[in-house]
Amino acid sequence: MNNNETATVYFPFAGNYYLFHWYTYDNRGHIILAKNEKSLYLIAEKIIDNYAGIQIKDFLKIELVGPSEKLVKLIENKIYEENVQLFLREVRAELYCIEDTQLPKQFMVCDNYSETEEKKLEDDPNHYICDNCFEGIKLKDLTPEEFYHKYKNRWLEVHSDNCNEPKDEEEFLLSFKAEQSKASPARDDEEIYKVIDDFGPHASGLCLEVLKYDDIRTNPVLFYFRKLEELNKNTLEEIKDKYRKITEMKTKKEDEEFNKRGIERHRRIIEKVLKVFSE
Repeated sequence: MNNNETATVYFPFAGNYYLFHWYTYDNRGHIILAKNEKSLYLIAEKIIDNYAGIQIKDFLKIELVGPSEKLVKLIENKIYEENVQLFLREVRAELYCIEDTQLPKQFMVCDNYSETEEKKLEDDPNHYICDNCFEGIKLKDLTPEEFYHKYKNRWLEVHSDNCNEPKDEEEFLLSFKAEQSKASPARDDEEIYKVIDDFGPHASGLCLEVLKYDDIRTNPVLFYFRKLEELNKNTLEEIKDKYRKITEMKTKKEDEEFNKRGIERHRRIIEKVLKVFSE
């Protein structure tokens, strides 16, 4: 696996940008990038005007970077480990169609139940949480890695009619193509950030996170960057306050006009009723 196949990003460009990260409860987190500060202020002002209750999360000058050599290697290793386990899980899931006495010679029924104290169950006849197997079935005389290298290609050949079906978690991003970043790689020892997607119920939308080498994400990110400057958010807060006051004044005026129309309508109703019964 090379750098073209892993540690990819959805925004694969290089250079310096100005970043505005904002959030609302209904619309979640969003990010705007601009090539100059003036453009970003203009866009930010329109956003602040259109979204009530907006939270200004980040206002930064950044430089896009590519993944560091250390990060690429870690992602490659994690993808490999995940592929090994996913393949084994996929095979064992289909073994449920086979009686225990007909299991292929590479598998056996688990005869050594083991569980950790943290996830202990009083009764687990189906080995749902057994550390030595997958719901009662385990490999025989092969490590997961050996099994993967020996049978993965053969499995794909036999299952070629469905091996190209998209995974559920990938369907949302199928219309986007992740690519290798065009930016220069970050240094292994520097602090860099990533922009990730967090979609779904009660999710946060687009998020900025410090990259942690002990918590690696194998899915593509939007992009990696280093902070160049924390820009002054006071101006944006002043813009926000200005539009808040405009909205309050507009709302107050609308309320006054509504009340005025209500009073007039009430007066006409009384006038008509009294007119009917005045003779």
